[in-house]
Amino acid sequence: MNCSSKHYPADHAVDGIIPAGCIPATFLLPIVPSLPIVAASVEVFSTHPLSAGLSPTSRIGLRPSVQGAHPFLSEEGFKSLSNAKLSMQTSSPASKLSPPQFFRWELCFVWTALAILFLSNLPLFLCQHLTSDAVIYDLQARCVLEGGVLYRDMIEPNLPGVVWLHMLVRSVLGWSWPALRAVDLLILTGIVALLARWVRRPDEPRWGLRTALLSLAIFTLYFSLSEWCHCQRDLWMLLPALGALHLRAGSVLSALGLQQSDKPAWQRLRPIVEGMLWGTAFWIKPHVAIPVLFVLAASCALTGVTKRTIIELLSIVAGGALIGGLGSGWLIATGTWPHFWDMQLKWNPEYLKAGREKTSLARLWVFWQGFAPWSLIHAVAVGTLLFAMSGWIACRRPVAVSATSDSAAVQLAIRQVRLFLLCSLYLGWTVQMLALQHPLAYVWVPGLVLGFGILASWSIPAAQQTIAWYALCAFAVVALSTSPVVQPQRLAAWKDCITQGPTPAVMARVQVEMQPDWKELAPVLDYLKTLNLKPGELTAYTGGLIHLYPELGLPAPTRYVYVNVLAIVFKSRVKEIEEALQHCGQKYVVSSLREAGMSDAAINDMEDPATGLPACFPPERLREFPYNQPVVFRSGQYVVHRVEHPVAPLCTESGPLIHARPVQKNAAKPGEETALERR
Repeated sequence: MNCSSKHYPADHAVDGIIPAGCIPATFLLPIVPSLPIVAASVEVFSTHPLSAGLSPTSRIGLRPSVQGAHPFLSEEGFKSLSNAKLSMQTSSPASKLSPPQFFRWELCFVWTALAILFLSNLPLFLCQHLTSDAVIYDLQARCVLEGGVLYRDMIEPNLPGVVWLHMLVRSVLGWSWPALRAVDLLILTGIVALLARWVRRPDEPRWGLRTALLSLAIFTLYFSLSEWCHCQRDLWMLLPALGALHLRAGSVLSALGLQQSDKPAWQRLRPIVEGMLWGTAFWIKPHVAIPVLFVLAASCALTGVTKRTIIELLSIVAGGALIGGLGSGWLIATGTWPHFWDMQLKWNPEYLKAGREKTSLARLWVFWQGFAPWSLIHAVAVGTLLFAMSGWIACRRPVAVSATSDSAAVQLAIRQVRLFLLCSLYLGWTVQMLALQHPLAYVWVPGLVLGFGILASWSIPAAQQTIAWYALCAFAVVALSTSPVVQPQRLAAWKDCITQGPTPAVMARVQVEMQPDWKELAPVLDYLKTLNLKPGELTAYTGGLIHLYPELGLPAPTRYVYVNVLAIVFKSRVKEIEEALQHCGQKYVVSSLREAGMSDAAINDMEDPATGLPACFPPERLREFPYNQPVVFRSGQYVVHRVEHPVAPLCTESGPLIHARPVQKNAAKPGEETALERR
């Protein structure tokens, strides 16, 4: 059963909380088969992360009084377990997760499954519609490329980084939706490649089982998500963030003597490049500042605060300032600078307040259920992180490993340092997601991807590998049972995706998120095309309808593109928005009853001949714009109004039609023509 907006309260539907698959009553099922994996992780991390198995000359900076100490084991038990772990990792080929000579059939099976996933779902993915956010960034990019000024000519509460990316992509690849979705998938591929390189062991092949499983898990998750989670800034900024994390790991390992020192020129340049990558991610979305602080704090905890550390931190700041200066230069050169600061200082406090008001435990619970069973990854990743941290808490400033240290001990230390840094990035990302972000589905996706990276870092003991495989298969069965990637009705559109591309009819067959509903929107598009509208004559009132602008080749008539959303979020600016709508020259307005909170039963209620709206439409709402304008066409939830009267007060409530109830039991069935459609 797929999640759609009708399974959530109206405000959830407006905000686009439509994850991949929804099994509210059974979302805890995957926990049972996953318990052996959790147990295996406890077994793996029960030794001290930076001291297990290292020779006395290669211990990494443990307090002498706590060397070998562990919160759950005696000193003798700890030494015995440490020796067992080192023996397992240096002598037993079965303890490796990836070598193909041991997992030959599993390796072939996983890569074959990934190939089938791409072959069957890539055409469907490319033919899905863009989310409303991606469409508005396209509109803003076109506005700037045609000589407009961002923030002045189009309201945007966020930093301009994502608009720059859209300008680059559209200038090179054109304005088709599949082109942007292909870039989105390419960015995800880069993220997977960086994570695979991060978790791969030196003695494992590049295309080994660890890489295969990580790739299959992440791509299956992404193809299972709704359109709302695709082409979003949160995932895009993860790519430069992971690049910066790789450079940070190189600096830390070099400072600890765990890898060969780089050339002096690169040692000086590396933190500057790292800062530039962090700065790039910041322009895309400033929330990345929290993960940056967590990663740098973890780095200082490992190396200690030394002269070298301070110089590196200053170099990182310099690299970030360089990117910040380049972006600010663009804002100044294009005349955007004063409008940018007007938006940040005068508009955004209200925007941030609206986000905080919507955050609640109940809302987070909705996300947890909606993302099930994938949300279990967070639970297991956090559990892994806590067990790993139990040893790291005992560490003081690390020192270099002795040159005579056993190579296996050095590799073990390197893996634990890298895992520590990855956990710090994941923890910082989770904190900013829960504390700073608007509670929307797409902000969860990067955390899930990082959670997969943490899980892929495990060293599964040989005795636990069979159980782990059973648990993995059980999880896969539950995940696929709720995933759109195996739905026959979607897969049946594969040929049409290849031959026709993203037409409204094809998008209606492959869409996961039901806003916009392309089956109901197609008649509206056909009707609007007969009107021969000119620029400025059409207003898409609800956020899910801004797809009308690119489909009809029209710009938005005012700078307030998300009309209903902006009226809800920026209540102090409603008069300003009404004034702009009154004088923009609009002739037609399209609204969505479902996005306004009306249920399907109410939408399909008998029609009121006087208004052209469902008979159960609340009378008090008829004085509000656009419902005070005459209806000239209707297709299901979508209503076309002709603007003949002054713009009435805009509604500033979320889900104003949520309480509408059908007044006739024998209401029209979904998809049945209304009188207005026949007319």
